[in-house]
Amino acid sequence: MPLIARIALNRPLRRLFDYIIPEDLELTPGQRVRIPFGRQQATGLVVEVGVEPPPGIKLKPLSSVMEGWPALPQETFKLLSWASDYYQHPLGECLFTALPPALRRGRIAEEKTEQWWRALDDAATLPANAHKQKALIDWLSQHSRGAPTKDILQAGFARAQLNALREKQLIEAVSPPRPNSGGEDPELLARRPELSMAQASAAEGLAAPGEGFGAFLLYGITGSGKTEIYLHYLKQHLGAQDQALVLVPEINLTPQTVARFQHYFGSRIVVWHSALNDGERLTTWLKVRNGEPVILVGTRSAVLLPFTNLRTIIVDEEHDSSYKQGEGFRYSGRDLAVYRAHLNNCPVILGSATPSLESVHNAEQAKYHLIKLEERAGNAAPPVISLLDIRSRPLEGGLSRPALNAIEQTLARGEQALVFVN
Repeated sequence: MPLIARIALNRPLRRLFDYIIPEDLELTPGQRVRIPFGRQQATGLVVEVGVEPPPGIKLKPLSSVMEGWPALPQETFKLLSWASDYYQHPLGECLFTALPPALRRGRIAEEKTEQWWRALDDAATLPANAHKQKALIDWLSQHSRGAPTKDILQAGFARAQLNALREKQLIEAVSPPRPNSGGEDPELLARRPELSMAQASAAEGLAAPGEGFGAFLLYGITGSGKTEIYLHYLKQHLGAQDQALVLVPEINLTPQTVARFQHYFGSRIVVWHSALNDGERLTTWLKVRNGEPVILVGTRSAVLLPFTNLRTIIVDEEHDSSYKQGEGFRYSGRDLAVYRAHLNNCPVILGSATPSLESVHNAEQAKYHLIKLEERAGNAAPPVISLLDIRSRPLEGGLSRPALNAIEQTLARGEQALVFVN
């Protein structure tokens, strides 16, 4: 009897499809395959191998295997299978959500590596009128590890200058450097955020990755420095070969978060959000799947990526409604992060100044460990808030006299005022 594989397709169908596995192929769940589907060739994901097909049905053989390894490793496959059942969504669409668009369309999972260049000699041997070539040599000399073609072109140079210098053997093509944990850069390794006494006390309440699964609700008032605690935690506990996931609710929060994390972790930081193009998403996906020691900063769909050595998950602004996918495969990125941490046996840190009622309830039920941070960082002070009952006061243009007086005094000091109306 031939071996049978059960395949999921990226279609809104609540069923799977059986195909014969050719004798020269070995398959595992999570692997991508090409299959005949009607008159077309389709990309599918293996769900199960060695199944018993329904009797009386003639099955077609698989066409080919796209990679010799599963695109979705076992833990990611379990996460998405659970999500399909929990959120009552077709398994195929759930599984394909973990793939970048290029792989969903059937592209081979290989990165198009960009050419890097490094200077071999100084510009002294160039003719006096080769100003641009000299400038390029000087520019490359400032990048000891080399620079990619994209950065060279963005710096104002042209491919003609690159080709001319290569022919003169003044520059050479080099392999792009792999991201590292910062251990090779003493300055980067020494950088650590300074914590106040309140922040240090809160950080001590967080369990290390080696202590297994635990959910921690970091309930910190606005301006209390929750990001510094995240950075300190990763600096202190994340190993040189470990992966970490930092979820943020909005794309527009990603650049500022990435900049702060890059200051401490350098090229180890990678990003994931919907504004990336297909090539950038595939590059990041491959780094995650290949087990490179990345710290990924991303929006909700980043929780579905195929991490292979995930040691810590951080969900910033865990209360934000942006973590909920509102169309297609509807899911909560925060809740999947908690379940993923359970599968990975690692800690998950949920941070917020206004935690969701679900998280507060879980803390009260001792499902989450509650850590409070009630002091603002540095010299920052909370705002003075005055609540004014205007029900018995005459209003001028909808504003009470005390409010108008406060605005007049503010303007008299040369300051600005904001008036919100409903």
